[in-house]
Amino acid sequence: MKKGIIQVYTGDGKGKTTAAIGLAVRAVGQGLRAVVYQFLKTRDYSGEYKAFIGWEKAPEIIPLGNGQLIMKRQPTEEECRQVREGWHQITKTLFSAKYDLVVIDELSHVINLGMLDCDEVLQVITEKPNEVELVLTGRNMHPEIIRCADLVTEMKALKHPYDTGLLSRKGIEY
Repeated sequence: MKKGIIQVYTGDGKGKTTAAIGLAVRAVGQGLRAVVYQFLKTRDYSGEYKAFIGWEKAPEIIPLGNGQLIMKRQPTEEECRQVREGWHQITKTLFSAKYDLVVIDELSHVINLGMLDCDEVLQVITEKPNEVELVLTGRNMHPEIIRCADLVTEMKALKHPYDTGLLSRKGIEY
């Protein structure tokens, strides 16, 4: 790929991770190398991770979470440490020339919770190699990240079963 851009999938609607995973599958199908980092998921929790086990050609899925939902509470010191370690791994990957497409799932949450510094993230993503396509997902993406992105898609919820009390369903929402 001669020109990799920065894509953002954000908004309060469903489908941000699904769109990013779909793009990674398409990339692999066309002979590109793709990796997906998931800040808030574990190998046991991530349906995406489980789905690709044993596939000859599949995007690599790397869950970085501990299985605890942190979106409505303050993260622990250990969770912050895990995020920083994950960010270090992602940064190394971006500059390694090993992948054509890198997805960072739920990036907005770890920034909004103060687990990663937005300025540090901006520095890394704006200095990424030109040939790497970078996809960032999550609700309430920081305005500065939206500003530096080349493509921004907002998933907007017009109607959602959560509003009627239906909780996340295994295999559908995770």
